[in-house]
Order: sequence, then structure tokens, then C-alpha cells
Amino acid sequence: MQRKQILILSVGGSPAPLINTIQTCEPQKIVFVCSETSALAVDGEGHPTANPRYAICPDCSKRFATGPEKGHSLARRLGLSSEDYLKWIVPTDNLDEIMDRLSELEALLDREHPGADVAINYTGGTKTMSAALVLLALGRTDWRLDLNTGPRTDLLAVHGHDIVQQASVESTRTAIQLDSVRTHLGAHSYGAAARTLRGILRGTTTGPKSARRQKILAAIGAFDAWDRFDHRQAMEIIQSADLCSDAAIHPFFQRLKILTGHKKAHGFELVADLLDNAGRREMEERYDDAVGRLYRALELTAQTMLKKRHDLDTSHLGLERLPEEFARTLPNVAPGKKSQIGLMKAWKLLALLEPDFNQNVWEQHHKSVLNTLCIRNYSILAHGLKPISREDWGKVQAVFPKVITETTKHYGITLTKIQLPGEEILGWFRAP
Repeated sequence: MQRKQILILSVGGSPAPLINTIQTCEPQKIVFVCSETSALAVDGEGHPTANPRYAICPDCSKRFATGPEKGHSLARRLGLSSEDYLKWIVPTDNLDEIMDRLSELEALLDREHPGADVAINYTGGTKTMSAALVLLALGRTDWRLDLNTGPRTDLLAVHGHDIVQQASVESTRTAIQLDSVRTHLGAHSYGAAARTLRGILRGTTTGPKSARRQKILAAIGAFDAWDRFDHRQAMEIIQSADLCSDAAIHPFFQRLKILTGHKKAHGFELVADLLDNAGRREMEERYDDAVGRLYRALELTAQTMLKKRHDLDTSHLGLERLPEEFARTLPNVAPGKKSQIGLMKAWKLLALLEPDFNQNVWEQHHKSVLNTLCIRNYSILAHGLKPISREDWGKVQAVFPKVITETTKHYGITLTKIQLPGEEILGWFRAP
């Protein structure tokens, strides 16, 4: 099915380029973007397109007419019916107000003519109207931007023999879209950044710039997977894009090797990863998500310590291996079955098995941990209905990371954080 052809024109004092454009493009619908004054040129009575102007010939210095002394409306001269066109009134020189009106026009066309083939011609009208139309077109990769070019004898307008040409805007449009990618990356919104960059790549030709952007897209995809804790997929993307040895990627790839079990370390890297992820959620002001990650980091610290030092799995505990006083606090378990314990019991078990840790770390913090857990437990993502506020987040952030840090430090373990990159990704992979 053929798409409907729509032409948007800005109307100024020179009718000839508009008439030429309409006759060249043969649109099925015309939108005249005009001021209250220039709207008369569209379908006003009498001779609204009369525009007597004069210029000086550069060769003989004689004065000659450059505009018609008489001229009927555009609709009459082109034989347009009221169904063929729409007058869209805008201010003459207020860019913000013109953009507001054009946004309304954009919504109208999308609603009434979805999927239409839209071309914008910004030859006519005031400079501000033309600028607004260019801005509108730059934001729509599915719309074409045209202008009329031809010989000039003055700086007022093109006089005759003008042709309609597509404006060269791809570099400008790409720069604007890349700024959007930069904004998304600054907020660690890797998925949104990847979607925008894919759109840029679809609209550009192959070459060195495109190849570099494909590498950037692969890196963004890897960090998007990492941000969702899919470390294995992140590693596979980096490997498949052959980015492992790149200087910028290398430290992240080394951490992924540890997180995926391909390289041995102290075993608390996932705890550090959760802390970093919480920091990114804080930047987005998603405090419920941030608290959930700190909660899991606190729980995982106790679980990892119990597994490494006592070979105890908190999801599969045999009562015979537990201190009797601790086993009595657990629910009755059928013979041969295993017990499971949550965050607080995991920390209590660690404290019972490690008297030195209990005395030097846990006794100083267990009450504050218990009190702070109420914030998480009553939240909408746990067992309650309350969203977590910035103030609540501050309370949790003051307790959980401190307990984690002091615990690992007690056992001689240093948590090395490696926050995922942001907008600096756009500066990677440049040719030496």
C-alpha cells in the first residue's frame, strides 16, 4: 500500500518557490505553516501574493522588478480545494511558541496519517519559522527535509529556475542523536543508549565511523547485560566483538572472568558488584531497587563467609553440623531433610562460629542492622506497601555497606569496586 504524500511548507513573501515545490512534489496533502499575515497568501481574496520587489543588475546597474505586482492566492493559482491543504498558524519570530505549535502538528499528522511519507520544505517564511521546521525535521528520522536552491541576484530570495533538493542533515541529526546516547550513558541507561545508537547505525553508511560505532554498540550491550547481572552474556558479547584486548575494556573483562568463574579471586566480587549496582540505581533515584541490592549484598556477605570458612550452605543446612543452641532456634525439620536460613540468622550463625568476629564487628552493628531491615521489609518490593524515600535510602546506605566493609576487612579481604562506565564509552575505540 502506497504511503500518503504530505508536504509541509513555510509560507513567506515569495510564492514562486512554493508553487514550484508543490508542482514538483505533487503531494496528496499540503500543510502551509504560516503567520496570521502570510496566511492570506494561501487562500486570501484579491491579490495576496502580489509582492513587487526590485533589485540592481550587477552587470549594467539597472533597476528591475523581482516580484509580481499582481498575484492570486496559492490555492487559486494551484487549483487546490479546501480538502487538499491545511493552514497551520504560528507566530512569526518566537521559536519556542513555533516549536510548540509544530509539536501539535506533528502529533496531528501521526494520529490522522500514520506512516505517511512526510517532506518538510523550509525555503519560505521567516528565519525563525525556517529554523523551527529544521529542528522538527532533525528529530524525525522518518521525515525528509527539503529546500529550494537556484541562482541569486540578491540576498532576499532565489529568483526563478529553483529546484527542490533534499537538505544534507545526516551529520547534524547524528550529532543530536549521539547527544541523546551520551545522556542515557551518563545515567547508566544502557538499554536506551543501545536503542538510540542502533537507530543511528541504521541510517548511516558503512565506513570507519560506522565500524567504530558498532564496537561502541557492542560495549554498551555488554554493560547492559552486566547491569542486569547477566555476567556470562556480557563476557560473550565482548568476546564475539573481539574487544577483549582493548585497553578501555580490559579491566572490565578481567572482572567478568572472575564473576563468571573463569578466574579465581577472594570470592566476594559479586558482593562488590551488588554494591556498585546499588550506586547506579541511586543515580536513577530508584531507591527501592537500590535497597534491594544492598540487602542482597549484606546477605551474600554472610553466606559467602559461611561457605568459605565453614563449608555451610545457608540454603541447605544439615542440623547435625550446627551449634546446638542455634539449631534449636530453627523450625522443626523432618529427619534427613535440610534447613534454610535467611539474612539475620546467617549473620547470627557466623557470629556464633566466629567469636572474634562477633566481639569485634557483629556486636557493634547487629542492632542497627535489625532496625534498618524494617525499612526494607516494609517496602513494596519486600513484604509491605511503602515506597522507599531518599531519606530511607540514606539510612540503609549508612548501615549495610559499613557492616559489609568491616566484616571483609576483619578477615583481611579488600572489596575492589569497579563501577561500570558511562558517557566515556563514546570516546573509546578511536584509531591510534
